[in-house]
Amino acid sequence: MTKHYRNHNIRFNMTDEGGVQAWERLHSAEVEQDFKSQNAFVVAAINDYYERHLAKKNDPYLESREKEDAFADRLVQTVEQKLLSNLPALAAMYQMQQQAFFRRCLSYNWDKLEETQ
Repeated sequence: MTKHYRNHNIRFNMTDEGGVQAWERLHSAEVEQDFKSQNAFVVAAINDYYERHLAKKNDPYLESREKEDAFADRLVQTVEQKLLSNLPALAAMYQMQQQAFFRRCLSYNWDKLEETQ
C-alpha cells in the first residue's frame, strides 16, 4: 500500500501574540506527551477547530449555551463546596437541636410522672 502525503509549511509570526502562543503550545510538554507527533497534534487541532466552526455556523446559540452550562456548573460546584465546608457546623447545630428536643421531652415526661405519683 502506498502512502500519500501532502506537505504544507506553516509560519509563526513571533511578533504576534497569537503566533507565539501557537508556537509554544506546539512545542509544549503536553503535546509531546499526549500526541504521537507534532503533526498528529496539528491535524487534530485543525479538525477539532473546523468541526467546532461548522457546529457554531449551524447553531448560532451553541456558544451561549456552552457559556450558560459552564456558569451553571461553576454555580453548582461553588454551592457544593460551601455546603461541604459548612457541613460540620450544620451537623453540630442539628445535634444540639436534637439534644434540646430530647431534654424537653424527658423533662416533660418526668414532670408528668411526678404528677401521677
